Amino acid sequence: GAPPMNLLPAEMTDNGIELGGYRAPHDAPHRGSITLGIRPERAHLNGHSDGIQLDVGIVEELGAHRLIHGTIGTHEVTITQDAELPVPEGRVGLSFRHDDLHLFDPQSGQRM
Repeated sequence: GAPPMNLLPAEMTDNGIELGGYRAPHDAPHRGSITLGIRPERAHLNGHSDGIQLDVGIVEELGAHRLIHGTIGTHEVTITQDAELPVPEGRVGLSFRHDDLHLFDPQSGQRM
């Protein structure tokens, strides 16, 4: 896809997904290292200060939508957003539906 899926190293624990120093609830049966895949159009910015946080870097205006480039911890991430929404700045919460997450084995790359 364009932009491509965000692929991030993460840990699956009893408490959920740990990513970039943040934690989000998730109930997958696997525990341990994973590669977490998030499509840019499936992640949404929110005003919550808990959970996974995105440090906004560059906001790229593309007409009806924008690309938001930032970081989660030290990992680069790109999110798409409708242009009608307010332009994000600083650190913002990131939300997603659990069925929009893709879990991969970090060694084989196989989907879990």
